[in-house]
Amino acid sequence: RVYSTSDIHTDHAGNMDLVTAKWPNAPQHSVLIVAGDVSHIRAQQIKTFSALVKKYDHVFFTPGNHDLWVLGKEHSDSVELLCNLAESLGEVGVKLLPTRLPRADGKGEILIAPMFSWYDSDFLEKDRRMPSQTEQNFDAACKWPPPIGAESNPRQSYGVRAISLFMAALNLPMLEELIPEGQRRRSDESIAELPVVAFSHFYPQPDLYYGYSGLAKVMGSTKLQDQVFALRPDVHVFGHSHLDVDRRIGNTRYVQYALGYPKDRWGDRDPKLVWEKA
Repeated sequence: RVYSTSDIHTDHAGNMDLVTAKWPNAPQHSVLIVAGDVSHIRAQQIKTFSALVKKYDHVFFTPGNHDLWVLGKEHSDSVELLCNLAESLGEVGVKLLPTRLPRADGKGEILIAPMFSWYDSDFLEKDRRMPSQTEQNFDAACKWPPPIGAESNPRQSYGVRAISLFMAALNLPMLEELIPEGQRRRSDESIAELPVVAFSHFYPQPDLYYGYSGLAKVMGSTKLQDQVFALRPDVHVFGHSHLDVDRRIGNTRYVQYALGYPKDRWGDRDPKLVWEKA
């Protein structure tokens, strides 16, 4: 069984108590996907995941924008923070890289595929308006090193395509392994042989977004969209907007099931079952 959640924001005490103390232990052979935005505080991230790895056999994570905020002097930039975060969570037992797991029925494997991503302003091509002030200043708490970041302002996260390209490049080893050279997409034979549950923090499809238009330009990634199209996963989980999504496009089921902030969620919202093989 594969369960998903996102945007659990355990820097809020109510969310931390819910996630660590009240969420139930999962059945045997269960996997949890956490699709980004746990906390910008390292101690809170470690506390959160230390509890979750006791509730699930495997816990997977990919960072969201909040996880990469650089607010103190511990890290010089968000890329250094990302590397250190991966090391720290790995020591706890959390997986940030694609991993094949044996299926509980003994019939082959399943691939759980975290995908790094960052938003770009081309994601909603039909939205030709000028960016809102909120979009232009989005994630000013992040800090990007050259040559990824904007030379004039390393705190600029919106409209810097190199950030999105850098994140997408981290997914290439998995795609190159699964898609033979010269082919654009994973084959039907590969799909039949190896189920894939992929996930990202940001939106992988513009048609999935139905929220506030003034934030649309910081929701998703065109590069991620291309990579998910090539991967052809059975399920793709994402987060970021805190809006519920459960929709099938082609052969892929797209799911967002965020916990959200205490003020804007309904109920305890235990992680959602997104894949199960009898």
